[in-house]
Amino acid sequence: MAKDPFTNTGLEEVKEHQADAATLICVAGAIGAGKTTLAFKLGKALGAQLLEEEVSGNELLEAFYRDPAQYALPVQSKFLLSRFCQLRTDSWPREGTVVTDYIFDKDPLFAELNLTGKDLEIYRGLWESLKDRVRQPRVVIYLWAQPDLLLERIRQRDRSFERGMELEYLQRLANGYEKMFSGYDRCPVIRIDSDTEPARNQQSWKELLSQLVATVPQLSGRIDGNCS
Repeated sequence: MAKDPFTNTGLEEVKEHQADAATLICVAGAIGAGKTTLAFKLGKALGAQLLEEEVSGNELLEAFYRDPAQYALPVQSKFLLSRFCQLRTDSWPREGTVVTDYIFDKDPLFAELNLTGKDLEIYRGLWESLKDRVRQPRVVIYLWAQPDLLLERIRQRDRSFERGMELEYLQRLANGYEKMFSGYDRCPVIRIDSDTEPARNQQSWKELLSQLVATVPQLSGRIDGNCS
């Protein structure tokens, strides 16, 4: 079988890696939903490796919020390639559990929000060459929140590159996530209202763990539910 020109992994090898590899659990949701906080706690409770999305100190991201038209494609491409490098099947661990604070499949959602014309066409070509070369999640934990709550949290954490974030953008983003997960069929999705704050509220945390074990039975007995 012909090899993909972007990597040294053919389609048959991709299927082999997917069948026999570490379990991937993704925490997903809009900006400000609490993904990283929950992913960190889950990783600790599961004794799992944590893969965080690379956003801290991102100068390109800061430039994008100042001038979206000019910087949208460079930013979109940079994040796509960064996530691909973290999740690519040909370097994926063979055993254990990995938790991420993002889902790879969100990338086209952001592209549709931020790109138009030729830029969107270029992005789609890049996406098509990469989308089947990454480890697929065993389960997704989807944190949902009202856009006004997302904006409040974003303002509270006060990251310099997020200060220009507007409520209208967060509304479109939240709607995009709802649309994506309404028809998502790659794996089971556990939907949680993030205002219950499962990373901080013990009752919500226990309910999440129960749903997680019911969805991925092999995690039973491996979770430290008292992890803080």
